[in-house]
Amino acid sequence: MIARTGAITPRHLFRLQRVTREMVDTVLDIRAAMLLNGRYRLEASLSPSTGRAMGEVWKAQDVRMERTVVVKFPQLYAMRSAEAEERLKRFQVEAVATAQIRRDGVVEVHDRGEQDGHPFLVMEYIDGITLEDFMAENGMIDLSAAASVVVGVAYVLAAVHSLGIVHRDIKPSNIMITRQDGKVKVLDFGIARLEGGENDTRLTRTGAQLGTVCYMAPEQFRSERATAATDLYALGCIFYEMLAGRSVFDGPGAFEYQKQHLEQKPIPLRYWRPELPEDVLELVDTMLSKDPADRPGTADEINSRLRGHLPKSGSEAPDDLIHYDPTIPFRNPCAPGEPMRGSRGVLALAETPPFRSRGEVKDLCVQARKLMLADPEQAIAMMAARLPEARQFYGARDTHVLDLARQLAGALEEQSSREAAYEAYRSLHEDTKGLAALGSYSDAAREGMRRCE
Repeated sequence: MIARTGAITPRHLFRLQRVTREMVDTVLDIRAAMLLNGRYRLEASLSPSTGRAMGEVWKAQDVRMERTVVVKFPQLYAMRSAEAEERLKRFQVEAVATAQIRRDGVVEVHDRGEQDGHPFLVMEYIDGITLEDFMAENGMIDLSAAASVVVGVAYVLAAVHSLGIVHRDIKPSNIMITRQDGKVKVLDFGIARLEGGENDTRLTRTGAQLGTVCYMAPEQFRSERATAATDLYALGCIFYEMLAGRSVFDGPGAFEYQKQHLEQKPIPLRYWRPELPEDVLELVDTMLSKDPADRPGTADEINSRLRGHLPKSGSEAPDDLIHYDPTIPFRNPCAPGEPMRGSRGVLALAETPPFRSRGEVKDLCVQARKLMLADPEQAIAMMAARLPEARQFYGARDTHVLDLARQLAGALEEQSSREAAYEAYRSLHEDTKGLAALGSYSDAAREGMRRCE
């Protein structure tokens, strides 16, 4: 028996695979036409579900808002309890990470829920094509179109990295181009790393590697800490592949890919496209550097260096595009403004105030409450980092700012950080004492101090 010997023979493996397929088919049959929380009616599976898939994705109808959405479940069946727990954790990370990023290029999270013990995530439905299919359809891609895609992804990564999030799985199947307006969308933050959170060390089994071998940076193969530069390496692989019409490396298996990414230099891009400008060839080469320190300092640096190669407003579409067109946002006279820029070696932040409106402070409280469920340390770090900015920008006695301060103090107390919680409550009390209109905050602070003494 397998349970006794630990050995899995080909016969046993076939049996396990057959059971897994049967379980998948059963789950799909059960979920078809299911109405989740009385609101989301599942219509059709959007991805083939296998025992190795991270998630199960459905096209659905939001019957309350009368719109098409995507519902995603973490795939947990036919898994050991430890693996299922890890996947649930990743699913929570995806929900939190995606909801934090405010960029048009990131799929929007509408809702998060659970029914009959099955958690699910409701997201924006994207009518478009994956970059993987786009590249297969077009072969070598015009520089203006390839630059449009890379700038779109870099624009998202600039925001992602400024929040302390590393995607860790940038690849063509996780990038989409919308049908009507050619916008680039970045998907799937299921294995993202949140800076300072529990999965900052590693949210996976010891020694396991996260990513897709064709686009993994050398440091990922060495199981080292992923950084923003890790995402930029993957984007360099994609840029090379779009321009060359072939992958950076072509290994028959994972071991060969690992050896090539770690040790070999790719065939120079100029061999495939000698007509490309020298600065583009140099940028791609830099993005593919083995040493993370030799890559561009930020996603914004990539963005800035490619601006001169984007299509001009009012120009014609590239002749070789068959379907979908990522140049539309730049050729359209109503295209958005320039993506933000940053200097080499510094994580760039948008050149805007830390909060565009008081409502963003309230939104921060909501995000932190959700994050407390998945990663309390990250939630506390996020609130502690933003509270001084909020106080400076709107004043210490603004009600939204006071809500954030009270929530931070409560979170610290909940995590048994009594001294830090006492100081947070004391600061809140100093800001509100003697003001009748803010009596509830003062009372809550005084009571919190008493509990933490």
